[in-house]
Amino acid sequence: MTIHLKLLLALYQVTAIYQLCWALSPPSFRIAIIGGGSSGVMAASSIKKSVHRDVLPSVDITVYESTKDVLRNIRNHHQDGILYDASKTPMDVLNAGYPRGRKEITSLMTKYFPPMQQQKWFEDRGVEFRTRQDGTMTCSDGNASPVISALLDDQLRETIETNARVVSISKDDETGCFQLSVNGRQEIHDCVILATGNSYLGFQLAKSLGHTITKPVRSCFELVLKDSNILSSMEEGGTYDLPYVRLSYKVAIKGQKRPRIIRSEGPARLQLYNSQVLLTGIAALSLSSVAAFELKDATYKGTLLIHFCPDHLGGKVENLEQFLWQYRQDNPNEIMGERCPLQFANVDYDEYDWETESFKSITTDCIPQNLWRGLVQESGMAYDSTWSKVNPKKCRKLAESMVGCSLEFRGRNTCSMYPFIDAGGTSLREVDMNSMQSKVVDGLFLCGQVLDGDASHSCFSFMRDLATGKMAGESAVLYAKEILLSKNNNITY
Repeated sequence: MTIHLKLLLALYQVTAIYQLCWALSPPSFRIAIIGGGSSGVMAASSIKKSVHRDVLPSVDITVYESTKDVLRNIRNHHQDGILYDASKTPMDVLNAGYPRGRKEITSLMTKYFPPMQQQKWFEDRGVEFRTRQDGTMTCSDGNASPVISALLDDQLRETIETNARVVSISKDDETGCFQLSVNGRQEIHDCVILATGNSYLGFQLAKSLGHTITKPVRSCFELVLKDSNILSSMEEGGTYDLPYVRLSYKVAIKGQKRPRIIRSEGPARLQLYNSQVLLTGIAALSLSSVAAFELKDATYKGTLLIHFCPDHLGGKVENLEQFLWQYRQDNPNEIMGERCPLQFANVDYDEYDWETESFKSITTDCIPQNLWRGLVQESGMAYDSTWSKVNPKKCRKLAESMVGCSLEFRGRNTCSMYPFIDAGGTSLREVDMNSMQSKVVDGLFLCGQVLDGDASHSCFSFMRDLATGKMAGESAVLYAKEILLSKNNNITY
């Protein structure tokens, strides 16, 4: 027993001496974060918290932002949504918002920093959200200040250098340090987090360190549809919501008989603006993301198939045909053009029923009236006729139009709501997605939109930035601890 006590006392003394030496002369470790967007600032915030928790006063960080202010995208686009319906399962969010790169971020978005935890992270810092009908979550007061304050406290502001343009980066193999050229001066750092978004310079920095870059092309855009009889009933300035659709786009593959079919599902919207019919919404933006390169090659011209009710009756035309014929039998005197007989139930997050302890449900037509009239006319019937006039052949044609409506598109519209989303970037195969550390360069971490992959809406892009940024920051601190311990073990006292 006495021997054990002596050993414990000796261990305690050694530990005390170690801590004293560390405090008197701590080895320094410098982390550079290139980019002051949502991923870069989240990385810096995570580093600060981890350093404070692990008592690592010798770790210093500097955030280099090339413009005059940080978090510009959140400031400019917070009204489009910061998060997406955190009440949904993480996989539902992944399937809805990440057409490209979904597999690689699954662990981050389901286990590490899922939507519900992201919401709680902000709410713990005073942010209040409201969920809109389309599932996007915005600040309750419509102001971005609470979100910015949550990400950027006063202590963190001191680490940020604005108007600081990093034009080159290299790594010294002997010292293991990174040399950055910032506004004409040289800065030395032990670790670098690349969070430059989809900027050309950011991709060049990654490429100069040995990473493979897929040349970015524009994604998440609206499609401009050609005029057709189906769209003829739309009114100028009108907006027509499609609660849930499936979009299909066929791509011819050289050397193969069968084309590749690219699909996307979700809510969509038709708008008639300046005599142009625009197809937008999550379904359209997702398709433009998945097929970004193929659409570019086709000069944004082609044919689209729209299934207006894929989640009804198994999505099969035969089942829909039976349903419509039965509806004719039950409602022979109803005017056909009055409304679509299929309904879609949606959750109203602004109305909570305290008696049933649930949110109220809103029922809407699967196909809005003006578009429904166009489908009826396309099937060879007058929209002001009664259902009793429908014969089996026309009933079948109407069912086919509902599950496979063919519409041509003749261009794209890069609306101002989604100006910063591109497909392409640093290859995900070259990044360890469990730590966001480069597999090519030791001590280099990447996060946010500098990575390949895509999001179908600005809120999904923010969520991806937050998850990858948080992981990059925490992993950089673990990397720093390993280096500092290695340096400390080489110190003679």
